[in-house]
Amino acid sequence: MMSLTIGRRLAARAHATESLRAARRGQLLSSGGALIGWDGVWGREEDPAFHLHEPSPGLLRHLPELLEGQPRRALVPLCGMSLDVPFLASAGLHTVGVEYSRAACAKAARLWEVSQTPAVVSDHCALYASAAVPRTRAATHSAPGGQQGSVALLHADIFAVPPDCVESADVVWDRGGVTSISPQTVRQSFESLPPGIRAELPALRALEQRGLPADDDLLAAAVVYFECLRHLASAGARILVETMAAAGLDEAGGGGMDGNFVKEALSQAGWKAATELDCDDVTALYPDATTSSGTPNARLLEVRVLAANTA
Repeated sequence: MMSLTIGRRLAARAHATESLRAARRGQLLSSGGALIGWDGVWGREEDPAFHLHEPSPGLLRHLPELLEGQPRRALVPLCGMSLDVPFLASAGLHTVGVEYSRAACAKAARLWEVSQTPAVVSDHCALYASAAVPRTRAATHSAPGGQQGSVALLHADIFAVPPDCVESADVVWDRGGVTSISPQTVRQSFESLPPGIRAELPALRALEQRGLPADDDLLAAAVVYFECLRHLASAGARILVETMAAAGLDEAGGGGMDGNFVKEALSQAGWKAATELDCDDVTALYPDATTSSGTPNARLLEVRVLAANTA
């Protein structure tokens, strides 16, 4: 099989995914949560290479589609310290970022200027107090709309967020989060939670009935992830997913999930009308990309898919 040694951002994402699957360093919350270890990635002095110091170009491009219907609330899962969160707030949305790395939450709280001290809202969730978008940041990264929203940060395992912990989102923006989800991630989260808590979480309750995904079933893991997001979304909500694919690879995962993979996962998770919006060839951004066999560079594709939470 063919594998890639790729440029900084994709390599960083792949490294972070491997850290998640293997080491599981650090505990989410002191009062029992999934042992999921991205603190080794976010705890370094330098920012991860996949972190952008501006709103994501894909979000900027497709913001009009997300703002149709005058949504009020946005959810950004696996957000790290992304500036997409305050950017969506500057578009007038009450925006919640969910992140399970304590180190990332600490950095995000400082960057977004929310409370540095979180309040525990359940046995496995902690909320950094919401705040109005700082005027300076809104002016720097302003979006159309005029009316200012707010920013909140939830320190939690995305699989363990109770639906009543946050208001249902009208907009979900997933920039590459699904690429870091594996069957092992799902199993780790599922097994770390007491049965009583699992019973309160719709996606995990359904997962318990049909069984955990096999070790090599990336599609099943992605379905569970998108189910969790759908249960945190309002009826009629829209989800925009951005993922990375490498054309010509024999296997998916760690950035290799193409538009068909994402559309199928969304469909199985109950999202409707999944449509691939665009697919950018970003090979030129990674001049060091080579195959392990020394063959010419494979094409690296950035794919965006839009779907809706409709009956």
